[in-house]
Amino acid sequence: MGKGKATEDLLFALDIGTRKVMGLVARQVGAGLEILAAELREHPGRSMLDGQVHDIEAVAEVVREVRAALEEKIGSPLREVAVAAAGRSLLTRPGRAERQVHSSAEVEPADVRALELEAVQAAQRSLAEERAASAAGEQFHCLGYSVLRYSLDGVPLSNLIGHRGQVISAEVLATFLPGLVVDSLHAVVRRAGLTVRSMTLEPIAASNVVVPPALRNLNLALVDIGAGTSDIAITQGGAVVAYGMIPLAGDEITERLCHRYLLDFATAERVKRQLAAAATVEFEDVLGHRHTLAAEEILRETAEAVEEVARSIAEAIRQLNGRPPGAVVCVGGGSQMPLLAARLAEFLGLPPERVVARGREAVLIPLRGQIEGLQGPEVVTPIGIAYSATNPQALAFKFAEVGVNGRRVRLFNLAVPRVADALLAAQIDLKRLRPRIGLSLTLRLNGAFTVIPGTPGRPGRILRNGVEAGLEDPLEDGDELTVETAVDGTDASATVADLVPQWRGFTVRVEGKEVHLRPEISVNGEPADGLTPIPDGAEVEVVFRRQVQDALAAAGEAARVKPFMCQVNGELRAFSPPVRWFVNGRPAELTEQLQPGDVLRREEVSSWPRVRDVLTEEERAQAVSGGVVEVTVNGEKVSLPGRGAEIWVNGRPASLEEVLPPQAQVEVKAGQGRAVYFAEIFNYIPFELERKGGRLVMKLNGKAAEYTSPLRSGDEIELFWE
Repeated sequence: MGKGKATEDLLFALDIGTRKVMGLVARQVGAGLEILAAELREHPGRSMLDGQVHDIEAVAEVVREVRAALEEKIGSPLREVAVAAAGRSLLTRPGRAERQVHSSAEVEPADVRALELEAVQAAQRSLAEERAASAAGEQFHCLGYSVLRYSLDGVPLSNLIGHRGQVISAEVLATFLPGLVVDSLHAVVRRAGLTVRSMTLEPIAASNVVVPPALRNLNLALVDIGAGTSDIAITQGGAVVAYGMIPLAGDEITERLCHRYLLDFATAERVKRQLAAAATVEFEDVLGHRHTLAAEEILRETAEAVEEVARSIAEAIRQLNGRPPGAVVCVGGGSQMPLLAARLAEFLGLPPERVVARGREAVLIPLRGQIEGLQGPEVVTPIGIAYSATNPQALAFKFAEVGVNGRRVRLFNLAVPRVADALLAAQIDLKRLRPRIGLSLTLRLNGAFTVIPGTPGRPGRILRNGVEAGLEDPLEDGDELTVETAVDGTDASATVADLVPQWRGFTVRVEGKEVHLRPEISVNGEPADGLTPIPDGAEVEVVFRRQVQDALAAAGEAARVKPFMCQVNGELRAFSPPVRWFVNGRPAELTEQLQPGDVLRREEVSSWPRVRDVLTEEERAQAVSGGVVEVTVNGEKVSLPGRGAEIWVNGRPASLEEVLPPQAQVEVKAGQGRAVYFAEIFNYIPFELERKGGRLVMKLNGKAAEYTSPLRSGDEIELFWE
């Protein structure tokens, strides 16, 4: 390529690994790539561990060297680069969310999408809390999620859309990439004078070129064994169905050599690389002693480490796939370790020929150009990174930067970024878009259960560049989002007046007197009026006073309303009231309902009862016979008090003709058994008892009588002087 040639169609890919940095410059040609140049540099120190950047400046310096060498080879400047993050960075967590919906409306797709995103945020919060102690303030970018299950009112469903209920819930399994991984790669690229064109994950990049879509119906495991990590991708049913990672790879063997032979890391790394090709290996330890050993002898010393790596990879594959796959393809520099593939096949229970380490020959997309120097398993991932940057069917994250409420957030997504992705990245709680329905007020009104609902509130809004947008709307680089939070509904509240609009009652007239009829109201047993607030769970009792008898009682006419009642010797006796009541001029029953402004008047229909009216016939006879002795004296009738039964009303003596008051207490007391004597007659008649020279003659029924002769009613008495 000539100096200064335009670079719009060039693909610059960097595989920033734990041990090395490899760069490729390629051009897309049809379904494949034309390799224009390649460059490999090793890190001078351990500036990366387990696929994670530790020393940004040191790694950036190696990237600058690779960039400069490639620019020299192609004769053009390089400004954008495609990179990949180590699969070890992937984190998966479950999340669950539920939300109330209106039972009168069908569940809409927007309801389900919002519910899923709330579940993703729950997983994001769980992950952040879990790692808070070791990574305070760390952020996580969601790469995607899968729904595990839905439920409606506790009943599992495969699809919520169109159903009606009260509570919907979703459980998801979300995949995250720590913000530290993205930020550190961006920092390295930026310090090297470049910008990120796209980002993918190392196992995704390798699988894009080694296991293209046409082969993904096979159940295969791709294992990218590097220096610090072994990244795994599983294909089945036409898709990449799972990713995984173990933090064990080629460095485990290098570390074992360091400890066994007292070597520095760089020397141990060189010894490890010679084991696959040389029969003997020469090296010098840190004490200055030189060694010449057979490769087989060194391999025996590393066998335990190789077995540990192989067993861990096999266990991870089984866990991701549920069973051994049909075959395993190993790529990456660490896959060249002798005996590793054989041991992996043994742990998976596969024939040795089903577990192989492949290099450039495993790449199934068309390659041309400067490919002679691209040999070995370590070239697969950088080729995959370049291919993933432009191929629409490949999995690569495209970047966009947008504003969310004035804050800049970086988005990367497998497809076009959506509003929902920006809200997740900005850690906007999606629950803030959904108003809280005000709490209901529950009570019992005269024993009947009553619910007063709270208000629904106002939903939040999302504005994209000033225009209202939904969660699924696409975003472009530079877009500005404004999120207006929801306004919660207010909790229900009520006073007695809200429950009983007629709490003030109304006015009628009784015998010309104005009377106000008000219902009797109590809240939790306490008297209440219209302004009394109703607490949640209250017991409200309302007794309406609207009948004729209520108005009469309020007017002090209760005695003229109720039956006449009295007690005789402790026995309660009732008699019809002596009046009749009229409402607006027509006769009315005491239980008739009144209306505001009604006029009540009374009419006397009988006299009030006398003592004799409330006594039985026997009680009246007893009172007459024992209470009065009637005799004739010299032809004149005379009544004498007897000593038989006595009548008492409310504690005082009374006669049979006395009118009784309401609620009178009447007693009929038996006499003492002593008769009225003749001498007592002189107390009730005018008669001269003393005369000189004369004799008093006393006759009782024609016979001579004595002063002590007893008298009975009907006796005839004669009195005169001789």
